[in-house]
Amino acid sequence: MSRRPGCYVCGQLGHLAENCSFSERRCFNCLEPGHESSACEAPRTADAKQCYGCGGKGHIRADCPTPASGAAKACYTCGEQGHRARDCPQNPKPVEAKEAKPVTCRNCGQPNHFAKDCKAPAAPGTAQPKPKKVKVKSCYTCNQPGHIAKECPQQPMAEAPGSNAAAALTA
Repeated sequence: MSRRPGCYVCGQLGHLAENCSFSERRCFNCLEPGHESSACEAPRTADAKQCYGCGGKGHIRADCPTPASGAAKACYTCGEQGHRARDCPQNPKPVEAKEAKPVTCRNCGQPNHFAKDCKAPAAPGTAQPKPKKVKVKSCYTCNQPGHIAKECPQQPMAEAPGSNAAAALTA
């Protein structure tokens, strides 16, 4: 399928912007100058539009009465010809929203909050959240628990400014 050139000034097919009879960019909805179609206050209509399928005016490709390339397209839902998927009689009906169950706290049994947000003391017989295990960190320098390497008391003394410990090791 070859694409027909479309004008970026007026939105019509058959000519390019450099050959457009309009000097100012036009709204693709109402063909009036001074605004884009996204800001158009006129009701959305296909009256001023040109179909990308057949080139006719007054409709868009999705509503084109002329089948593309001479053969009718099949419906994506049922596979039959003569209608599009959005108009398919076999489309499932929309599911109606069910009413949500009220939230009940597992801690105090009261409605409208979760146990994690509960302000009441735990009711007897309810499961208490287990305290998280805190892993004791060990020092990488001395392997003793309770501190980390940058806080290690056995860490070698910092070198004096200006000394080059690396040079002393290689000499």
